[in-house]
Amino acid sequence: MAAVLGTVVLGTGIGVSGKREFEYWVREKDGGEVVFNNVEGFGEEEKVKSAYEQIGKQLGIEVLDLVYLPLGTKYSDLSIVNGVARLEFKYENGFIHFYQILMEKDNSADYKSDRDVYKAIYNRYLDTNISIYKNEIENSLPEFSAQCINDKAYYYLSGIMSEEEFEKVVKNIHFFAN
Repeated sequence: MAAVLGTVVLGTGIGVSGKREFEYWVREKDGGEVVFNNVEGFGEEEKVKSAYEQIGKQLGIEVLDLVYLPLGTKYSDLSIVNGVARLEFKYENGFIHFYQILMEKDNSADYKSDRDVYKAIYNRYLDTNISIYKNEIENSLPEFSAQCINDKAYYYLSGIMSEEEFEKVVKNIHFFAN
């Protein structure tokens, strides 16, 4: 009986350890929220966390965290120039861009658009309505963008994806907590 039980336990352990995509680490976020991280994706999350920390240090603003991103989204790049931080994520055949901009008298950051507000989405974490804009693109999913402002910063998010996915991204934006 012990030999049979040992074979079953050992066989199960070998099967799972050989497939990293099925291994998960449980990590608890601030506020008691439990997150299951795929081992392969864990390094990706650390890169994004590091980018958010860098934005906070260099710009001195409250950094917003894209807690939800569509499946298959990969962190690509961070650039910070003249008070403007641009996070870039690869998603399907395009990109998601997330700008976090320090609003100062010396910074001439400005946003103008010929688009009208398509709808407003309430974000319970930020306790505000976030304006959503929609741009129809021929032979493609629409491009959506969103913006919000606080006392010291302007935030702008854009990407080509389904409306449902974009709304999930916007509804789940949080303030970044180290």
